[in-house]
Amino acid sequence: MRLGIMYPNVLAKSLAEMGQMRDHGCGCLQMRPELLADAQLELTPQGKDAIQSLESQGVEIVAWCAYKPLIGEKDAVAASVGHIKKAIRLAAQARAISTRADHAVVCSESGNPASFKQFSSAELWRQVVRATREIAACAEEHDVLFAFEPTRSNILDSSKTTRKIIEEVGSRNIGVCFDPANIVGDKDTLEGAVDNLKHHVRLAHAKDVILAPDGKPTYPPAGKGSLDYKRIFELLAPIPTCNHMIIEYVRTPEEALSTMAFLKPFCE
Repeated sequence: MRLGIMYPNVLAKSLAEMGQMRDHGCGCLQMRPELLADAQLELTPQGKDAIQSLESQGVEIVAWCAYKPLIGEKDAVAASVGHIKKAIRLAAQARAISTRADHAVVCSESGNPASFKQFSSAELWRQVVRATREIAACAEEHDVLFAFEPTRSNILDSSKTTRKIIEEVGSRNIGVCFDPANIVGDKDTLEGAVDNLKHHVRLAHAKDVILAPDGKPTYPPAGKGSLDYKRIFELLAPIPTCNHMIIEYVRTPEEALSTMAFLKPFCE
């Protein structure tokens, strides 16, 4: 599994600095599409140059951020779906000029039901299914993978609900960005989550979690909370579609460097 990091981050605040990430064992990125695109999320000439420059430094963009809620008021959901579809098209454009990437993944959340109490649980579920079907059609057209990141506060709050929507929509282009910190300890066990999602995981995130007695989570860097990262890597290693682990929630250069050092042995 290749180790990567979100961009921008506390060690590399410009793309020109990303090459040094290779020295710390990070050879891939999850990127915000707005950083390489225009207002319509069309890849700019400067964005194309940046992708090629990164690859010349041994750094590949393997995933894109499009974290938008897919439940709520009709117009807002339509805007979220539109944004994600633009991100999917951009991911396909980026892959087309890449000499390294053999796939493209666009990641999203699903939305927090507590923010939309005017809708019943059944209606919220219908909304997220409709939105996912529309996104899946776009992902299939452009041969891009769309990955939900299940999160304890979202409508897709566990491995069970996430597997349910994947099976209900039934698209080979819908998968999972697996972040165990988001669901393990209250919504899932680690082994149970991986078993439920093992056929759908497309990449993983690396942060940690500490659950307070009242259930409220805090998210320290990987290795500083309750998760067993040795076991996480053991469980994910046999999954052929899970080839990248993206570091997030590092807030200082010291945290970033220590997290990379902690995770690097598991990737070797």
